[in-house]
Amino acid sequence: MDDIFLQADSVTLSIDLQASPFSTREDTLASLWHELKANTVEPLQASALELTTFADECLFCALIQERPKVHYDDEDLLGPLPHLETQECTSSQPPNNDPIGLIYVHSSPAAIPAQEVNVGIVVCSQKRRRGYAREAMLLALGWVFDELKFHRAQAAIMDVAGKDRAILFFTSVGFSHEGIRRRSIYQPGMNGGDGEWKDVTYLAMLDTDWVVRKSLIARGCAPSTLWEELLNRHAREREALAMWEERHGRLKRSASMETVRRAPKSNAAEKQKMTLEEV
Repeated sequence: MDDIFLQADSVTLSIDLQASPFSTREDTLASLWHELKANTVEPLQASALELTTFADECLFCALIQERPKVHYDDEDLLGPLPHLETQECTSSQPPNNDPIGLIYVHSSPAAIPAQEVNVGIVVCSQKRRRGYAREAMLLALGWVFDELKFHRAQAAIMDVAGKDRAILFFTSVGFSHEGIRRRSIYQPGMNGGDGEWKDVTYLAMLDTDWVVRKSLIARGCAPSTLWEELLNRHAREREALAMWEERHGRLKRSASMETVRRAPKSNAAEKQKMTLEEV
């Protein structure tokens, strides 16, 4: 199918965002787009409020769709086991046409020379905790780092009800916590009501992180919580300090006043002192 952008074992990413009027697909897309705008930064900053317009501003914006599982009858189950395992991992059948989520990779004109993108994702509540979001995000990150050769991917998470779940998700994929910008984005109120300034938490992954984290994720060693990520970073910093001390000698503690030194006297001052002593 020409509209399939990327695919993995359980999901496909399709760039076909069209839907027939009054269809279930249209209702699902509208619900996903509404949730995406309520939880992520880039849709709020889009030049228009429609999904298709936002998609045009992205490097790519795609639907997440399930790939159907292959079912076997009794005769198929009599076949050799290796063939059965291979068929369970992949399917030649087209994906389910109903979207289960949205994912985007966005980069402003100013950020493209810096090779930086912003990513965001939303999955229907009834399809969560099945690994679909993780698989879709890894597909997108592989495209960003392996195909586009970009330097950095960033996730900007607003201070909303689902913030902790989003931080946990991105941390488990391999993003690192970078900081919080307080009251940095304005979220309009519902039905034209008063809006509110929101804090934004930033997490990011570098291209070097991607190379390392791919192997960690494959072995199931990626951090599962933000605290675990912070502890891992602290351990890496201590290890780097130990290696530095091994090369340059151990750092010594000193009182703060020991770093204060008197300025050396100039030659002119020394000559003036000798002249006065002679007089």
